[in-house]
Amino acid sequence: MLYIFLAILGGLAIGTVLKRVNFIFFISNIFASISVYFLLFFLGMSTAHKKDLFTNFKELGAESIILCLAGMLGSVLALIPLNKYLTKNKKILWSHLELKSNANPSEQVQQHNISVEDQSQSTAKEKNMTLEMILPLLSFLIGFFVTILWLGDKCTWSSFAADISLYLLVFFIGIGIGKINIIALIKRYHAFAILIPLTAMLGSMLMGLIIGLIINKIDIRQAITICSGMGYYSLSAMVCSQKFGEVVGVIALLSNLLRELLTMMFAPLLVKAFGNLAPIGTGGATAMDTTLPFIKKSAGSEYAIIGFISGVVLTVLVPIVGVLL
Repeated sequence: MLYIFLAILGGLAIGTVLKRVNFIFFISNIFASISVYFLLFFLGMSTAHKKDLFTNFKELGAESIILCLAGMLGSVLALIPLNKYLTKNKKILWSHLELKSNANPSEQVQQHNISVEDQSQSTAKEKNMTLEMILPLLSFLIGFFVTILWLGDKCTWSSFAADISLYLLVFFIGIGIGKINIIALIKRYHAFAILIPLTAMLGSMLMGLIIGLIINKIDIRQAITICSGMGYYSLSAMVCSQKFGEVVGVIALLSNLLRELLTMMFAPLLVKAFGNLAPIGTGGATAMDTTLPFIKKSAGSEYAIIGFISGVVLTVLVPIVGVLL
């Protein structure tokens, strides 16, 4: 697990030092995407050797759904007090966000070098949501069936390859975050920049604890670790695989992938039922990219800014918390 810390710290250092070299970030984004698919491909290969997956597939699927819904519910419930406070005291938050009105949010965002449009998916990419969700799972399934049908027990190196892919993924993500300068964001946008993602994560983990206590078949530590993934399915799956085995890694993959999908599908309903912070909480780490357009549409541009910052903070926290648990 030490290598995960070293990888993300190395990436952050390079990203911070070379923040003005745009080419570095262009390349790091490409390699980060490639690393995700390789990571899931090799995870599928190593999972294929686990007989427990075949004998308990229904149970694993049910556990994935339970932990996904539990984590989402924990996040939205934990954010309700914050949501009510911010609704009653909008001037407090918006003064820290330096947003005086909602009349022209895109112009205000540009003034602070945080362009929601640049960070979010384009409209065309929004329409390709299904493809975006299928590709990660497809990478895992290809690795799984390639091993089952052809390689068999020959791919003893798959776990090592998955580990290398994980370290590369964390490294390239660290470079991207280094450019964003998360410390400057937190200073600029006051305590809420860190309070919202922390509250969402703690709520999700607490609900994982409750599920582990209620359902005997679900291990408490595993449930908390999976719920701490906050939609970061690739990294969460690999961390869980290293700590608890490939079967638990599959549960983490499915649970957090489903969390991202449900946030995209039900963002408007979440806002209506639990408030504007709800899809930010359920989106977790994905609020900085894939679920950001849906947060913006359902909650408004000013909450998209909060969602982006929350996603950045959680992207850093998820690997650290996952390793420490």
